[in-house]
Amino acid sequence: MKRRMMNQLSFGLACASLSVASITNASAMAGEPVLELHSVGLYDWPANEKDRMVTDAFRMLRDRLDDLAGEMDFDPEQAQLMKMGWDLLTARSALRLAPTDDGIDASFVLEPANGSTESIHQQLSSLAMMGGMEFEDQGNGVAQTMGPMGPMNLVFDKDRVWIAMGESEPASLEISGAGLPDGCEPIMSGRVDVNAMLQMFAPEIAAEFENNSEMLAGSGMSLLVGPDASVLEFAVGVDDESMHMVSRMIGAQAAMEAMGNTERTLFTKQDLHSVPVDAVQFRAMPTNIAGTLETLDTAMELSGENPLAEIEREIGVDIVEDILGNIGDRAIYYQSDSTGGGGLTSMVVLLDLRDADSMATAHGKLIARLNELAAAQIDGYARVHTWEIEGETAFSMTAPGIPIPIEPSWSISDDKLVFTLTPMALGEALAQLNGRRGLSIVNDEGFRTSVLSRIPSEGAVSLYYTDSPRMAAKGYGMTNLLTSALANAARSPEHPDRVEGSLMPSYRAFVDGIAPMGGVSSWDGEDLVTHYFGDRSMLVQMASGLGTVADLQGIMVPAFVAGATLPALGKARERANQLKSSTQLRSIVQALIVYGSENNDQPPASVDVLVEQGLISWDLLVSPMASAYDGGPDYTVRLTEDAVSSFDALYIVAIDRAAYVNGEWAVSVGFADAHVEMIDSLQLDELLDMPRNKGAREDLQLPDF
Repeated sequence: MKRRMMNQLSFGLACASLSVASITNASAMAGEPVLELHSVGLYDWPANEKDRMVTDAFRMLRDRLDDLAGEMDFDPEQAQLMKMGWDLLTARSALRLAPTDDGIDASFVLEPANGSTESIHQQLSSLAMMGGMEFEDQGNGVAQTMGPMGPMNLVFDKDRVWIAMGESEPASLEISGAGLPDGCEPIMSGRVDVNAMLQMFAPEIAAEFENNSEMLAGSGMSLLVGPDASVLEFAVGVDDESMHMVSRMIGAQAAMEAMGNTERTLFTKQDLHSVPVDAVQFRAMPTNIAGTLETLDTAMELSGENPLAEIEREIGVDIVEDILGNIGDRAIYYQSDSTGGGGLTSMVVLLDLRDADSMATAHGKLIARLNELAAAQIDGYARVHTWEIEGETAFSMTAPGIPIPIEPSWSISDDKLVFTLTPMALGEALAQLNGRRGLSIVNDEGFRTSVLSRIPSEGAVSLYYTDSPRMAAKGYGMTNLLTSALANAARSPEHPDRVEGSLMPSYRAFVDGIAPMGGVSSWDGEDLVTHYFGDRSMLVQMASGLGTVADLQGIMVPAFVAGATLPALGKARERANQLKSSTQLRSIVQALIVYGSENNDQPPASVDVLVEQGLISWDLLVSPMASAYDGGPDYTVRLTEDAVSSFDALYIVAIDRAAYVNGEWAVSVGFADAHVEMIDSLQLDELLDMPRNKGAREDLQLPDF
């Protein structure tokens, strides 16, 4: 059984290997590459003291594969195959794919750190044979076969193994450091032309994008595909303190214009005074609402439907023109201590507005209508509350009576829409925006040295900042758990001491000297250049990411309480409505019997007679279980002589028809002896099928489901 499973695995690996080979073979090197990737590999990754124990443990996973092979009784060949897969995944590598006049120039090159290149060459050849492709030995380390896209070569020398198409030289293992700051050691680089790859391998899809370029205009997809697509080049490197990544979107200006951004939207240092000095997360970015609306219009035009028109008729506000159309081209997002402790609930979003007065008018109409609908549809369990704070009119989405752990709040202040998750955060955000808090993020030393110093004089397209020392400290505990998992994975019952002690530095050593994380995007001619940077340690970066969500634990308890309470509230409300339904139906049945006793056991001509004689009121004929969906009456009555004179405990007289046709599981039913029961739908159908209730479905106007 194990042998068969491994054979299946080997066959799958062979197929995967050959599918990679089919797009990574080399012929004459002509034209710019549509895909080029270079990586230093695990074993040549630059040393870092904080990560040293973790990287050592990760390398030991190769030895763990030996143990695993013995534990699962693998054949030696199968064990060797697993180790070869590890070596290939962790080796220094290069991939190049480019078009030529004859077809494709491609090669995939590996410089393994473990094992001889000849041995790996032989194993790859055997693996290919298992997949149905046989390489013939040509001598001098070259084996050849005919692949789906032409001759394929599997080659090795003393340092490298590569798969190629044609006779050109293999891709270079040299890693480009273009664009990286001086003193950076490059560890990864690449070039990606998504549009050209589509034209090479999926021309139908590329043509579809070309023909529907209007649909791409409002999305970031037009940066990568379509007639104005740009090309991405990037490089990653490290210096003594930080890791850097510099990307260049070549020709991005044309793509941005296709997205509707005809003018360059920029952020200057002056725009940053709206962010408090104690911000721990900060993003400033273009919104491209205009492009999104253009895409929406195109989609509705192509579909022939306009669902927004129905919404406009319902609420009386043009959502597109009056609300979305008034949102500007820039947005700022931040989390700070002053707005709520620096966690997710401290978030603030600032959106530029084109016409604040027009937005305020439309917003007022929208809020009034939403409150009307909430009162009518959900009995006021949700409503928008209007109040005053920091001299501004503010709004909050509240849930009266339900312990929801957040209260989204917002305000329109000058030319900004300010949105937060709590009223307190809104007050602080407004005070900062209106200059009543003094210091801003530009006064923070970490932000000044890492981000502010890199903003061009004309402004930046987007900005990013994370207080990594703060966030990594919060994420230290969770990162420690993950490194413990890695340590146990590297050990085995046979070698329980392979990894000893903690893989994490002490907390004091870990938090010492952490570099802030950030990024700046700016224009360089027609190209969009982005420089990301962060602490050199991968562990620090992981801890920083985990620290950003650590505060979720703080809202889990109220969220759990709300989750537990909502069903109970719903059940209580349902029970109250059922009780009211039964009470109203009892009054109707009693009125019917009283009328019969006063009129020689004859029923009234209609229910209206009971109302006209004052035996019931009109409001008793409206079901609390919601109106009947088909527009029919909510309560129906059998106007027969037996209904008013038989006093039969099984003879159905009246029913909450709305509950029945709306699919409620329990329905109020009245009987000729004046009693009322809540009866489930299955039992009710049995009663209706009894001989004594013949004709009841018709009398009560019940549909035949």
